[in-house]
Amino acid sequence: MLNLTKGEYLGSVSKSIAAGGLIIGITDYRSGQSHSPLHAHENAHFSLVLKGTMVVGRKRHSGLQTAAERFPYIQSGEQHQTRLGTSSGKNINLEIEPAFLRRYDLNECHVTQMARSPGAMLMMLRFYNELQKANPCFTDHIDFLVLSLLQDRNKLSKVAPPSWVVILRDLLNVNWDKELSLQQLSEAAGVHPVTISKSFHRYFGCGLGDYRRRIKLERAVELIASGNSSLTSVACACGFFDQSHFIKSFKAGTGMLPKHLRFLSAIQDG
Repeated sequence: MLNLTKGEYLGSVSKSIAAGGLIIGITDYRSGQSHSPLHAHENAHFSLVLKGTMVVGRKRHSGLQTAAERFPYIQSGEQHQTRLGTSSGKNINLEIEPAFLRRYDLNECHVTQMARSPGAMLMMLRFYNELQKANPCFTDHIDFLVLSLLQDRNKLSKVAPPSWVVILRDLLNVNWDKELSLQQLSEAAGVHPVTISKSFHRYFGCGLGDYRRRIKLERAVELIASGNSSLTSVACACGFFDQSHFIKSFKAGTGMLPKHLRFLSAIQDG
């Protein structure tokens, strides 16, 4: 089996930056790199598929479990294969070294939880945007952005959340395109509306409105990257007032305009 060291991928790394135990890089894939051998990485990492489709096969006792993934998280040492479902592809990767986790009293469990948190995909798009602009101040913000998600998960992992939090999280994620009232949420979760209002930030790391907005924006990223919907239809499907409101929210959440993601996802190799 092939073992890849830090910062190493089977695609072509076109840009990368390392700062304090975090490595961010852009990886391009061509047709000749469409099917990888079984391999593992030295460090845990996230990959957001910006262009094309990626099928990930993860080694389990029963064999390879394969699925198309827009935002795969690969643990350190996890044996897997990747297959490009299109003629070319582009990923933005965030690699987290053990030294970074030790410095902030974190471990890979916190990183795994962060992978499932609304906002992680938006953070990756912000990284891509900053890396493309070659912003000299970028390295000063990398730790802050990652820790803003990781530290929230660290706080929550020390004590098991009450059952209503789990119910509420599932409800919001399943009904991301519905504007459920606070009363409806409290009835479904079985707690008083005041309990949700006072405790939501503690258990979710942000306010209710911001949490909903993150979920909607991440759904928008998936729709745009799939290339099958206009920006107007994406704005409507994701519950924004209009396209102007959607563009403003997308820029605030990712640092880039949705049309730039659309262009990036649609470009063809010459």
